[in-house]
Amino acid sequence: MTIELKTRPRSLENHSEAKSIRRAGAVPAVVYGYGIKNTNVAVDEIDLIKALRENGRNAVLTLELGGKKTNVILHQYQKHPLNGELVHADFLAVNMKEELETEVAIRLVGEPKDKAGVLEQVLYNVLVSATPSNVPESLEIDISKLTIGDVITVADLTTAKEYAILADAEDVVAILQAPQKLEEATDEVAEAAEPEVINGGEEKE
Repeated sequence: MTIELKTRPRSLENHSEAKSIRRAGAVPAVVYGYGIKNTNVAVDEIDLIKALRENGRNAVLTLELGGKKTNVILHQYQKHPLNGELVHADFLAVNMKEELETEVAIRLVGEPKDKAGVLEQVLYNVLVSATPSNVPESLEIDISKLTIGDVITVADLTTAKEYAILADAEDVVAILQAPQKLEEATDEVAEAAEPEVINGGEEKE
């Protein structure tokens, strides 16, 4: 499926122009990469957000630049720290037949079998190598069988022949730990049970 986004050219980056573009509901952006020189453009913010929401962060987008259609992926973006609006976007032009390396989000699916455990996710993204159209939107792992002490590693992530995961198979993704409060309470009980030594063993006159 081709996801086309309309663009309009813009001049070199400057603060006043960027503000004007954002007021008009667009996002200042730059396109670079395969077969293209750095090109400054503006894209409609709503169209961009909708395309990514419906097709994923690693979706291949098509931009029309100078009458030519260019395949790109969203390489980086910046958001306003207060209102969350897109401030700037970097699009990477790609060769659809050539593998690239990009980060893919890890999603934990389900609820742990042991409800008393505390789930801690250590790794949220992993580097993947694939052609642009084969980059997965996310990598999922079912956690419904986890009990306290169980550990999920990169080796447990969903794999496919269309992409390769570029991370150590033993890297920890998540762990189901015992509740901290329960451990602290156990320690307090143990300390209270220890015999108290009075006068350090000195003889009393």
